[in-house]
Amino acid sequence: MTTSQTQLDQALSEPQINKFWLGYFQEGFREEVHQQLLEIFETLKKSSGWTRSDLARKIGRRPEQVTRWLSAPTNLEIDTISDMALGMRVVPRLRFEPVKDSISDGKPNLTNPVADFVAASTASQTVLMKPTPTAATSYEILSRSEAA
Repeated sequence: MTTSQTQLDQALSEPQINKFWLGYFQEGFREEVHQQLLEIFETLKKSSGWTRSDLARKIGRRPEQVTRWLSAPTNLEIDTISDMALGMRVVPRLRFEPVKDSISDGKPNLTNPVADFVAASTASQTVLMKPTPTAATSYEILSRSEAA
């Protein structure tokens, strides 16, 4: 069992889950929803020439709202997710699974930069992240002393 798995198990056994872990899984879920909506939209765009304005008209929203929603993971309301999905002719489905089933190789199975943060964290050392200057989605892991 790796450090991150051990830390997660410990956090889940506490009376209240640590804010770090709550935020970690919230961010992962936002990323997953965003990625799925974006993949569906890109498929429609390639196959039918759909635009963000087309989706906006279909669901009665402003084009700039749809652009904002598809540009980066955000905390979308469930109704918004449903509207966007239906506008793209798909039905959203949600499945829940035990935490242990979402862990592979001792690391949470999420595709976001926070996973690197957990992998680099230990109980004795706090690690911080900062975006690298080359790409908005790339992150550099720093120890507390490097971040200062």
